[in-house]
Amino acid sequence: MYAIYPERNADDGGAAFWKQFVEGGDGVSDVNSRSAAANAFAHSGEYAQHIVGDLYQLLLLRDADAGARAFFLDRITNHGEGLLEVEVAIFGSDEYFGKFAIDPSPPTAWVESLYEFYLDRVPSAPEAAFWVARSFQVGRSVVAFEIATSAERVNDEIAAAYEAVLDRAPDAGGAAFWSNLMRNQRLDKLEFAGLFLASDESFARITAGDNPPPIFAE
Repeated sequence: MYAIYPERNADDGGAAFWKQFVEGGDGVSDVNSRSAAANAFAHSGEYAQHIVGDLYQLLLLRDADAGARAFFLDRITNHGEGLLEVEVAIFGSDEYFGKFAIDPSPPTAWVESLYEFYLDRVPSAPEAAFWVARSFQVGRSVVAFEIATSAERVNDEIAAAYEAVLDRAPDAGGAAFWSNLMRNQRLDKLEFAGLFLASDESFARITAGDNPPPIFAE
């Protein structure tokens, strides 16, 4: 969990606290206690400060201002939001859209940037035209959210998790379970990662020494 959320090594006090949290009094963890710990990490103040700063640098090429930090810290720690909500807010902003002002077709270039970020590919001409038109109908933040939670993006994340952690392709039942969970609960990729690592199969591999590679924890 420390590798995924604060992206640092656990301090002795923190490690002891979370060990007690997930094991309780009997020294045995279960998927529910591990999932609760993952959720607590995903909505911690330290994690919120970390992702807001990183996303502003990555997407807007600047430090997050104090107002933005305070706003997103509150949304993440007190209102159950996370990485996904920060991403779509930035993608929908005038500041981000303004990066494409010199392009011959700014809305198309903006859609292409979402495809590169979320799907790692270039949209086809019909796809780009669809999302450009939709952005005028529902707004840019909604379009960013819909691409981020599309079946293609969700299935890619699930397949990558199974390959990285379990060294296998997802079975039909597992893929359906995680897909429904991600889309119905609006999980971002790091919230999903924490819950995936909390599953019994993943936990068994990790505690046997099969740690997920860094790419999965990024």
